[in-house]
Amino acid sequence: MQEKQRIALRPWVLSLLLLPLLALLAIAGYRIFTANWDQMLKSNLARTTTATVREKREVIITEQEPYYVNDLDDRIQERPGTRQFRVYYEIDNFDQVSEPKRTELIKSEQDRVREYGRRFRAYSENNRELYDRTQVGDKLEIHYRYIGDKKEVLSIENLTHRPKD
Repeated sequence: MQEKQRIALRPWVLSLLLLPLLALLAIAGYRIFTANWDQMLKSNLARTTTATVREKREVIITEQEPYYVNDLDDRIQERPGTRQFRVYYEIDNFDQVSEPKRTELIKSEQDRVREYGRRFRAYSENNRELYDRTQVGDKLEIHYRYIGDKKEVLSIENLTHRPKD
């Protein structure tokens, strides 16, 4: 009889031992989820910084290199012969992002410049108003968001030579 009671108590005791363990796992999972969720939400926010114009030039897409590299480091195909008016710039800082993400963004930007060259904004013949009023050394306002350690530039405005109303 006592043996049957011991056997009957074992699953109950086992469940008492497992319940706190499951509760701890649930709490840990929740904390990991909320930390990742917060990071994802922060990364989707548009941020504003400045950049300095380093160069501007007309580029004609060639058959040997019928593409350019966009802000997310993707190759974008273009028709050979396409004329682009490019404003090349360097982002000044990522001060609006807290550490350690700021250091990660700075390093990834340095790596990107080393691999692909400076960032640029390309304008077509029909849409080159910003290109025409931009000079080397001008300050630009850059609106961007980061995805991992990559930056997607959403918009650019020339702070030095604003459009006339």
